[in-house]
Amino acid sequence: MIYLLAFGLLLLLVLLPQFWVRYVLERYNRDPEDNFPGNGAELARHLLDRYGLQEVAVETTDKGDHYDPSARAVRLSPDKYNGKTLTAITVAAHECGHAYQHALSEPLFLLRGRLAGSAVIAQRIGVRGFLVDPGGEHATTWPGIVDALQEEGHAGRVKPPHPISQTVSIAAGSGVKADLREAQILPLGL
Repeated sequence: MIYLLAFGLLLLLVLLPQFWVRYVLERYNRDPEDNFPGNGAELARHLLDRYGLQEVAVETTDKGDHYDPSARAVRLSPDKYNGKTLTAITVAAHECGHAYQHALSEPLFLLRGRLAGSAVIAQRIGVRGFLVDPGGEHATTWPGIVDALQEEGHAGRVKPPHPISQTVSIAAGSGVKADLREAQILPLGL
């Protein structure tokens, strides 16, 4: 019972701030502000130009507001791109801040990028593992995963010394190995 209570408290501590931020952003994204001279895209372009980041593009997207370091682009959803709301201006300035951090090669920004890449790769590996053993019939340990993959005929090279290399070796051919090398998680020799 105490573990359930602790888990519930931890869940509240993690999720409550996200819900609060979402609520505040939605609240101030309703009515245009008359005193803003431009929209979110125009502010983003102005800030990027002011800080010498003319090579960074400002684009619209349906995939959520973000700065894409590989494409050097600030991407804003249509309501933020064209909007003259407090939320549109705030989000545009926030994403330009990421572009500025990238231009300065700030260590925490670079670490964030590496961690985000690692999370995407871990998700791919996890999904593949779930597809191999959706019912949980095999142990989630390395031998259980190998056994499940060998039964399905998917096991390739097996290299047990390193947990990540083990998982990647059995998923060879799926592109995960190259992704891990690109994210600098997997050594080049594996």
